[in-house]
Amino acid sequence: MSPICRDARPGGDGCLEIGYWIRSDRTGRGYATETTHALARIAHGLDGIERVIVCCDPENHASRRIPERLGFTLVEHRVGDTEGPDGEPRDTVEFELRDLRSLRALPSRPS
Repeated sequence: MSPICRDARPGGDGCLEIGYWIRSDRTGRGYATETTHALARIAHGLDGIERVIVCCDPENHASRRIPERLGFTLVEHRVGDTEGPDGEPRDTVEFELRDLRSLRALPSRPS
């Protein structure tokens, strides 16, 4: 897994973006969900951070379920704002978390 957490907008407007890439043979194990949860908690503890965002392709259902499951709110659907690997326009959805109290607890794992 390759998590990132970076300033999401030029000028550092109090927003951090969390992103994740998972090898296909490692998906479905909760790594991205756990890491996103931890990074969101850390980010909200930093001075000047007002919101945390996750952006993803709306057609990538596994990636989209992570912010939905954790209590992030869908705030924007941008049409054709990026290019896919084939060079074709691709949409992006943006989720945000403004209040740490909205961050849902992680589901418990079976022992």
